[in-house]
Amino acid sequence: MFGTVSQHVNPVPVASVVAPRVADSSLPLFSADDIISTYSIEEGVEDGILVDLRAQASDVTNQHYGTDARRRPVVCTIGVWDLIERAVNNPRWMNDLNGVVHDIMWMSRGAVAAIVRGGESRALPFIVYITGTGRVRKHTLMVHVVMHETSIGSVPGAATFHLPTED
Repeated sequence: MFGTVSQHVNPVPVASVVAPRVADSSLPLFSADDIISTYSIEEGVEDGILVDLRAQASDVTNQHYGTDARRRPVVCTIGVWDLIERAVNNPRWMNDLNGVVHDIMWMSRGAVAAIVRGGESRALPFIVYITGTGRVRKHTLMVHVVMHETSIGSVPGAATFHLPTED
């Protein structure tokens, strides 16, 4: 007859698995010593990459961002400026520059407030309806606000409006 064969399975040693190290997101990726080049807002305006909205629609930017001595830059990328120009130049809708810029700044106020509350420089999306830009009226734009540390805490600096596909 057949006997019972007991099988003893010895555990095979498995290489120890070490979890990959996850970078601490609270630490900055680069230090100030790592920066090899910077590109200022003024250079962007000179190169035609950015449009100075304070120069183009000063009444509206002063209404939304103040007229204080700091004169925080308020700019948009050429992609956003193209949307503004298409809306303003469309004779069917009779948009004006100040009105379109006001709509963009008014609709971004929640995103700007969230950035200022958070105290860190970052970009947040917002939705604005702009008629006269073509078949699409609903646009998702981004506003990036740079925060500066001062003796009284974080204060907002430059504001840049851009498309989600632009940095």
